[in-house]
Amino acid sequence: MIKNYWKIILVMLAGLILQVIFNEYLPVFNVGPQILMITVIYFAFIYGSTFGEIYGFICGLLIDTFSISLFGINSLALTIIGYGFGWVSHKIDESQGLVQLLFTLIASCFYILVIYLAFLFSGSGKEITLPVLFVVPVYNMFLTPVIFIILSRIMNKTMHKHLH
Repeated sequence: MIKNYWKIILVMLAGLILQVIFNEYLPVFNVGPQILMITVIYFAFIYGSTFGEIYGFICGLLIDTFSISLFGINSLALTIIGYGFGWVSHKIDESQGLVQLLFTLIASCFYILVIYLAFLFSGSGKEITLPVLFVVPVYNMFLTPVIFIILSRIMNKTMHKHLH
């Protein structure tokens, strides 16, 4: 089990580096994908709500540390995503690609909404532009199957159908 913790930490750090690279050097309409959010979805599906919540919080904290947005907002959004998707993981067949894409779309829209509301209530006036609203979810959905396959190989875990 300890071996898996090291893998998870390395995945988290690699995800952060890739997210920075995509956002800085490979943006589409000046926006990049939320790679760490996709890893939160994966780990919540595999390990459940408690692990998803903790992993989401730590990933959010990493993003908050290296961003200039409201501190804590990424932690809040990814914690809720990790918990929620971990909770629902035993009620759906998360091994299906369409389910993964749908949940990535839901998570992306939720993430954007939380960020938007935080900026709205803080009075900072940041607006959600059309590229952010449409491109980020599509970009995330495009990368989800690739990231899920890579993580399955790294973690030696496959998503199983375990409906109750």
